[in-house]
Formats: sequence, structure tokens, C-alpha cells
Amino acid sequence: MTPENKFGGSFGSNEWLVDEMYERYLADPNSVEANWQEFFSGYKPTSNGAASSVAKAATPPIPKRQQVKEAPAQEIKNAPPPIQEVVRANPTPIPTPAEAIKKSSPQVATPIAARVEPLRGVSARVVTSMEASLTVPTATSVRAIPAKLMIDNRTVINNHLKRARGGKVS
Repeated sequence: MTPENKFGGSFGSNEWLVDEMYERYLADPNSVEANWQEFFSGYKPTSNGAASSVAKAATPPIPKRQQVKEAPAQEIKNAPPPIQEVVRANPTPIPTPAEAIKKSSPQVATPIAARVEPLRGVSARVVTSMEASLTVPTATSVRAIPAKLMIDNRTVINNHLKRARGGKVS
């Protein structure tokens, strides 16, 4: 069971944290925050040491670092490093052809009597509509109103049209 603190409660499973902070406080009071300094000034850890022994028993002991005796350094003689000549092989040049190979492109045969005629009728109307559609922005970020508001407005208009004369906007 954990001891009661001066505020009337216990630290429960966080007792180890309080004990660790208390050890830091004992080593250097400025290493913890001011409210913990005030708390630790009247804090008495468990008198029987149960909480700290439980916390210490729960954590495995950290093995001490084994000290390895270093062998005395051997004296290094200042001898120049051996110099080895670098031999580069002469690469054989890749032969280039005297003339570059030219690909023949197929010639598109155009009829002699080919002439340009303006579009008329339905074809002309389709082209006009397609060119006009290029000015309509496609990005949704260009809208002047949010999409939700646009949907709500359409619903209101459709309900009004249904009551008045029938039909829908979209």
C-alpha cells in the first residue's frame, strides 16, 4: 500500500516517479519544479521503505560496466607509407560511323484537291459550345459559395417549384 501524501491521496502506481523525483530533489533542490520543491520540503518517504524497495525490486539492476584494462600503446614508427604506382589501362575508343544513320519518315500523302471548308450546322454549333466551355473554371476552389450552400439552395428552389408549378432546377 502506498503512503498518503499531504494532500490526502496516494500516488498509487506513480510512487516510483515521486521517489525518483525526491532523490533528484535531495541531490539538487533546483532540479525539480517549484511546486514539487514545496511538496518535497514536507515529504517523508515511506518509513518502512516498502514503496521504494518495491520500485527498486521491480526494475532490474543495471550491471556495472566492466573495466577493461587497455594494453599499452605500441610505439608507431614514422615510416612513410609505401607508394604504389597507378597504372591506367588505355581504353579502346568506340568506333563511330562515318555518317549518322538517318531514319526515313513516312510522307503523309495529301489529296491534291484538299481544301478547307468552314463547318456548318450542328458541327459549327458543337465547336462554338466547346470553345465557350473552355472559359468555365473546373476547379472547385474557384466557387463563390461553398458546395454545401449550393446544394441547400438547390433543394429550397426545387421545393418551391414543386409546390408552385412543378418541375425541378436540376
